[in-house]
Amino acid sequence: MDKKTKNTVMLVLIGAIILLTASLAFGWWGETPTPPPPPPPGDQPVATFETKVRMFNPVWADPYIEWVKSEQTGVGSASISNPELLIFPWEGVLKLKVYYPQGQVQVQKKNVKIELNDGLTAAFTWKTKQAGEHTITAELYNKEGNLVDTKTEKVTPEYPIG
Repeated sequence: MDKKTKNTVMLVLIGAIILLTASLAFGWWGETPTPPPPPPPGDQPVATFETKVRMFNPVWADPYIEWVKSEQTGVGSASISNPELLIFPWEGVLKLKVYYPQGQVQVQKKNVKIELNDGLTAAFTWKTKQAGEHTITAELYNKEGNLVDTKTEKVTPEYPIG
């Protein structure tokens, strides 16, 4: 190989390493928004909820869930608000479990990265066709799969819709 070809190969390799490092630092690791799963059977019209989970990663303790809030909406999103570069991230998995009144359980999960001494909000969308109280549980797990924190709230759909 001549010197020009070697330089070109080195530049391409360095560029690929920089791109990979930047994509991992920004949290672009296969997390794409997905539509909510279909609701379990029920007698009511479909009600759509957006549940937001706020997590915080303090300096001297384990990350924890600050709050879980659900709102009945017409349209929801499935996103994580984490656009900035992460220097000291904590990585784990956030699971949202929806317990329906008729006994069904729906589980959604997202990979999360939380910067040290900062917070992160993740949004989940879910649907129901069942009247009555629904229990929402958010569970935060570390990379090893150990439960770090959990928080629960209860919501009741408002019918009729629209």
